[in-house]
Amino acid sequence: MQADRVLVNSRFTCGKFLEAFPSVNEKPTVLYPGVRVEEDIMNMQSVKKQPLIFSLQRFDRKKRVRFAIEAYSLYKERTPINYAKLVVAGGYDPQVRENKECLCELERLCAKLGLTFQTVFRASKCPDMHSCDVLFLPSIKESAKRELYTKSLFLLFPNNEEHFGLVPVEAQLFGLPVIAVNKGGPRETIIDTETGYLVDDDPKEMADAISRAVKVYEKDQQAYSNMCKQAQEHAKSKFCLDKFGDRLEEILTEFD
Repeated sequence: MQADRVLVNSRFTCGKFLEAFPSVNEKPTVLYPGVRVEEDIMNMQSVKKQPLIFSLQRFDRKKRVRFAIEAYSLYKERTPINYAKLVVAGGYDPQVRENKECLCELERLCAKLGLTFQTVFRASKCPDMHSCDVLFLPSIKESAKRELYTKSLFLLFPNNEEHFGLVPVEAQLFGLPVIAVNKGGPRETIIDTETGYLVDDDPKEMADAISRAVKVYEKDQQAYSNMCKQAQEHAKSKFCLDKFGDRLEEILTEFD
């Protein structure tokens, strides 16, 4: 059976599809996934922020959490006082060898870089971070994830092969600007300097962006607030479920 139309979730995926199937005559149609817009999320701009940088990835080597920690370490070296802490959270299955090995490798990396760390499994809220630089939250609960989306200053997204990347879109919907590698899906979901920062694939470049972003928060609250609002409006207007439904209907009616 031959498909009438192939749908992909980003222009990046479209490019990968054409590389894999060069004989396909018709270019796939991009249909961005949609996220649910909840009213309580849209009213969180007044929540007090904390000096936290949030990274939400599965504990898997290909998610490049190591890159995020290396960038954070460089940022901390340049900021001897009042530096923001790093929270690394995400899916974790103790029965999956990759997950266990990845977490152990990240903990050893922190020790090597001189970063103090704490690991808390299945956290339902963000623990106190006074005694550590990096907090690992494997198997994070939804309540803790929402708290971190709300209270953190920025989301750190190091993956350079993410075909779409739902996490950066979710973060922006919560009004959380994103610092991401300028590759893959985030190139299409983040507006550089407006809803976050897109950086070259180098830990030093990401460290520079962290320093710049935190400085904006500390020195220009209005500029930071505007970025948060722009991030939320961008995610709501372009990646909500209604937008997804309208675009899907538009594609389907082309066959009528």
